[in-house]
Amino acid sequence: MKNFIIYLIFIITLVSCNRFNNKVIFENNSDKKLDSVLVIGNPLCRPLAFYNVKPNEIEKGKLLNCTQKGNDGSYRIKVYSKDTLIEKVTGYYTNGYPIFSEMTISFDNNKIIRIKEK
Repeated sequence: MKNFIIYLIFIITLVSCNRFNNKVIFENNSDKKLDSVLVIGNPLCRPLAFYNVKPNEIEKGKLLNCTQKGNDGSYRIKVYSKDTLIEKVTGYYTNGYPIFSEMTISFDNNKIIRIKEK
């Protein structure tokens, strides 16, 4: 019984950690190299950054959400290319926690940022 409880606590800990470190997929569907892409949640926390994203390249990462000050807000996506900044506000987090497990971001030749959340 004791081993079962330890095993159960271990599994719950793994699931909890993954819940708040959410997968982000960025697809550069344009024919331009992008200098950087930032995905920003809680402004008190470190953003997810992708650098030098080539045309038709896909980047993956995890957005490390933190609960400092436990605030609510939206995510900011910033795409930098040469002297251009394209920005979009999307999604929602509450008390510092996201409501998605996966976000797919795509950027095209028309400089449009599209977001899909799961």
